[in-house]
Amino acid sequence: MTTEKIKKTNSKTKEIEEIKRTKRTKRTKKYFGTDGIRGIYTKEPLTEEIIKKVSKALAIFLSKKYSEKNKNISVLIARDTRASGKRIKEIIVKELNKRGINTTNLGIVSTPGLALLTKNNDYNAGIMITASHNPAEYNGIKIFDSEGKKLSDEEELTIEELMFEKPLFKEDEETQKKGLNLSEEELKKELKKSYASKITSSELNNFKVVLDCANGAAYELAPKVLGDSGAEVIIMGNSPDGNNINKECGALFPKKLSEKVVEEKADIGIALDGDADRIIVVDEQGTEVNGDKIIAIIATHMNKRNELKNNGVVVTHYSNLGFDEAMNKQGIKVERVGIGDQIVRTNMDFYNHNLGGEQSGHIILSDYVPGGDGLLVGIKLLEIMKKENKKMSQLSEVMKDWPQKQEAIMVKEKIPLKKINGLKELRENLLKKINGKGRIYLRYSGTESKLRVMTECKNKELLEEVSNEIMTLLKRELEV
Repeated sequence: MTTEKIKKTNSKTKEIEEIKRTKRTKRTKKYFGTDGIRGIYTKEPLTEEIIKKVSKALAIFLSKKYSEKNKNISVLIARDTRASGKRIKEIIVKELNKRGINTTNLGIVSTPGLALLTKNNDYNAGIMITASHNPAEYNGIKIFDSEGKKLSDEEELTIEELMFEKPLFKEDEETQKKGLNLSEEELKKELKKSYASKITSSELNNFKVVLDCANGAAYELAPKVLGDSGAEVIIMGNSPDGNNINKECGALFPKKLSEKVVEEKADIGIALDGDADRIIVVDEQGTEVNGDKIIAIIATHMNKRNELKNNGVVVTHYSNLGFDEAMNKQGIKVERVGIGDQIVRTNMDFYNHNLGGEQSGHIILSDYVPGGDGLLVGIKLLEIMKKENKKMSQLSEVMKDWPQKQEAIMVKEKIPLKKINGLKELRENLLKKINGKGRIYLRYSGTESKLRVMTECKNKELLEEVSNEIMTLLKRELEV
């Protein structure tokens, strides 16, 4: 076989493998979205009846999976600060318990905390009741396996199919078994100790940190962990009332954090989201540092110390092309994959990389935790600042953003992109204008009736022209 043929074969094999790793199952999920089940509580897909059916189906799923390996199946359950979380938890616990599944209530804990404790304490599954960065009226259910990883699309689809098996259980199998009464306090102490053990540098007492907890799941844990590290911590968003989670605070609303950092002359501002699986940072000048730059900072630091597995990182198609430019200068490989932290993690395993994430701030350090963890990433950044003796603004100079616009259009229906009148021709013409110095990326939201549009170009004026033309066509053809 010629060298050229070998190259083509290897390229095709890689393309096929990526499709296998990132393509959603052909069978359609009705309730589970890109990040568990999520919606407004009491409305589909989060009515109490659906929650009951999902819980029953999960009981069947776990019983089948562990029937021969472990007679005593145990599930760890936590929630964020939403008012509806307590009631949802009660429904799930009742339905699992009466079908022989033991449950341990962890109370209010972050999503990464729940995942870590599930893995470290040999639970068969973990359930997190949260709607992450969404407003308080939303809630959701994320399910994790025994390794603290989110269930795959196939596993979620299997649970959906089990929801409609009749009968879900034979009457005599409903054992009304009571849940385990393990200590929430001890588990939370273990979690705090686990985070403390990840602070490898000496005391961080030279740092002044403004921390925004988004009135969410990490409102108790994060201040304690950072406070015990020796840093001076000024806390925001740590007064949850059940209805103020993510409300003009946290990772989606960094403006107040930025103002506070400048006012307090702090070294850094750290903003978590409602379940603390993502982070956005503000430097000492009040400038936002998004997920791309955070990953670039960590990748650069790890690369210098030969800590970057297989010399690469995994990011999504939304990451700025300036990221690739910065990594290429250092000889760091960049693997771009589909949207969603689950897809990022799957590809990290495939490529044997220990760092990956999204521009939105979902960042995975797989040497430490199974999934995205805002608090852990914040600790890592403080350590990098200390070890390199640099300010956050200096560290973030590692990459320069290319001009980029992200917009969304509400749509009546999700018409396949190739069937949108005139789109293919316009897109091809615009890409010729860009001439390799940018891109146009379109995708339908997995959770909303929206088409997301991302345009990027090294030339800012050309970006505006390209963005306006593509948006004009899409609005004409699709907008509600």
